Amino acid sequence: MIMTKTNIIKYDLSWPKKFSIEAEKIKAVLGNQIIDVQHIGSTSIPNLLSKPIIDIGVLVNSIDDIQSFVSKLSILGYEYKPDMSSVERIFLRKGNPIEYHLSIACPKHTFWNRNITFRNYLKKHPDLAKEYGELKTKNLSETPESDFDDLSRSKIYNRGKGDFVQKILDLAERQNQTLTNKVIFFDCYQTLLDIRLDKENQKQDEQRGWEEFTNLLIKNHGIKIGAGDFVNLLEKRKADFYSDKDKTIRHHNLRVLISEVLEKDLKNKLSDDEVSFLIYEYRKISRGYAKLYPKVAETLARLSEKYILSIASYTQGSFTQSELKELGIEKYFSYFVFSSDIGFRKESSEFYKKCLEVVGKNPTDCVMVGDNYREDVAVPSRLGINTVWIKNPDTHSKHSDLPTTEAKGVIDLQEFDRLPEVIDGIFRK
Repeated sequence: MIMTKTNIIKYDLSWPKKFSIEAEKIKAVLGNQIIDVQHIGSTSIPNLLSKPIIDIGVLVNSIDDIQSFVSKLSILGYEYKPDMSSVERIFLRKGNPIEYHLSIACPKHTFWNRNITFRNYLKKHPDLAKEYGELKTKNLSETPESDFDDLSRSKIYNRGKGDFVQKILDLAERQNQTLTNKVIFFDCYQTLLDIRLDKENQKQDEQRGWEEFTNLLIKNHGIKIGAGDFVNLLEKRKADFYSDKDKTIRHHNLRVLISEVLEKDLKNKLSDDEVSFLIYEYRKISRGYAKLYPKVAETLARLSEKYILSIASYTQGSFTQSELKELGIEKYFSYFVFSSDIGFRKESSEFYKKCLEVVGKNPTDCVMVGDNYREDVAVPSRLGINTVWIKNPDTHSKHSDLPTTEAKGVIDLQEFDRLPEVIDGIFRK
């Protein structure tokens, strides 16, 4: 890839979406080898000057079998670069010109934590992100054109960057020594986000949502099928998925099933990006509405200054992360664990085991916050995770027959801003 100074550009709002689409493809080919997939590098930090190359980090248990990863990822067009790999990571890239850098790492080395820590700290400290951008801009202005064929090897472009990265890691380490460095997991719906619970209207909204979905299939892709027929095909695919699985604890991936309907039943293959767009258009109608509960945004902002925040929700990742972004709170979360992505509902302890695996913490270092007593309190408590029950007046009556002794804290929804003091109290005990 021949780079020029015009290839170093301002932050592009499409970069997070490009990461999400590509991450789904990587998950599909690597399957249960993956512990976590994260957007790293400059394109993961809002408003930071960057090359338009999406850096993706994949965490696995071991990187010893290099050829296994190289072989599977070649299906997606990734090229292994041994000269840019190390004992800490397997490095691959994709595209002509290059669009994606992929680093595969494992927990026993520091590569993963360094990159996640650097990203998270700059996202929470925009003044330092600005300083980093200014350093890159200054270096860029002094970099000779002959270096632009491979900026990663340019001494002038990279001058001072290593020292800056180390400064950020040192600041983060000092913060970790003075703050608790614990993880707070959050349920989404009826805990942070208010969505319609009226079943009668919900059926009508879902019907209108599928009608919009199929109208867009016709308009954008020339695929003619009625909403009812499409839903019937989707239900058959869903039935096939659950035919050998326990439906009470397993969960399907809507994007994957819709892609199967389009490709196998309707003989039309759409890109993951196109399918995700259609799903979100369906979702915006079928949900009726989505809005934040009072005090949620302010409380998350306070908590994110002291704790690591993660979503842990029974939902479809293909639309929930977009909703969090739409409502302005995605930026507070470092991790996103969706039941559709891992295949288990929150009724299963496997869901929470995956949550702990993703964040790399012990149960006692975590708190789960949610409104569903069975799923958000009882199940994680059995694994030793601390819990806070949010009593939502619209949902708490469903759990009135259960004892509340398992929860380390109980908060009425209208007092959501008390959450920081309750969590602080849990970790001081």
